[in-house]
Amino acid sequence: MKQIRSFIAIEINQENRTKIVEVQENLLKADAGLKFVKPENIHITLHFLGNQDIETLNQVISHLDSIFKTHPPFEFQPQGLGAFPSKGNPRVIWIGIGRGADIIENIHTESKHLLQKIGIGLEKRKYHPHLTLARIKTSKNRHLLIQLLNSYTPPEFELQKCEEIILFKSTLTPQGPIYEKLHSWRLGQT
Repeated sequence: MKQIRSFIAIEINQENRTKIVEVQENLLKADAGLKFVKPENIHITLHFLGNQDIETLNQVISHLDSIFKTHPPFEFQPQGLGAFPSKGNPRVIWIGIGRGADIIENIHTESKHLLQKIGIGLEKRKYHPHLTLARIKTSKNRHLLIQLLNSYTPPEFELQKCEEIILFKSTLTPQGPIYEKLHSWRLGQT
């Protein structure tokens, strides 16, 4: 049966996307060979599902209806600049979530339990809602990048409303991933 690489995510609005481009442009100053995420692909991942068949994805949709359709819309605000595993040893650069992070974490936890019940293996690491901006593939100018990460203050992001959660298909290409909406859950739509 055909496998579909997929994930569940929250999109960000255009105003915040524009500010993320500003942050990415500032990160270019380190000339550290960063691989940037295309602005149109930046999102908050709730769950990476990996490769799943259509039958399993249909189960995901029906099982998560009970959480997402009864959960009211909420507001969140991107905030701060960080790196995984740390700013001193960056491999992934991200913008965190300030206001609304607790709600996103709760949605993640509730949906994780249901996904595990239908046999989907998920990451064991502690969940940290964030927007991935770039990945570090080389050690070029690492010291400059670390200095920039520790000194740069990103712009203030807009408070935005989350009214839907989306199941995406991810197709990997040499030019980068292509995301396609497979399903969306409207929050508070019982």
